Amino acid sequence: MSDVWGGAAKVYTGSRHMYEAVQRQCPELFPRILDAFHLAAAIGISEDRRKPFQRDTPEILNMYSVDPDDVLGPLLVALFPDASGNERYKMLMEFAEYGIERIYQEVRDTATFDPSRYLIDAP
Repeated sequence: MSDVWGGAAKVYTGSRHMYEAVQRQCPELFPRILDAFHLAAAIGISEDRRKPFQRDTPEILNMYSVDPDDVLGPLLVALFPDASGNERYKMLMEFAEYGIERIYQEVRDTATFDPSRYLIDAP
């Protein structure tokens, strides 16, 4: 799946302050920005909601660290089989932008974050 992200090397976000705030407020849940990114992307994907991102925003991660176990790549390929690698990369960034905003709002409003709200009960 080497071309799953269209050759993208970096993760960019206009929401770096949100990542840093949730990491600072909930270090037990988000010991690394990467952990917040994973959950943010998962929330966006599960709710099928995205928020536009700009590639000229600050870099927060390297792509090679985002999906080392090949989970997100195959998932987005399955969900969007006709999308190019560049399109899947953009979708992942947009899903994460939406998700980090949701996480940040909850942390800001409640001073904590309950990930169980986002779990789906399997049949």
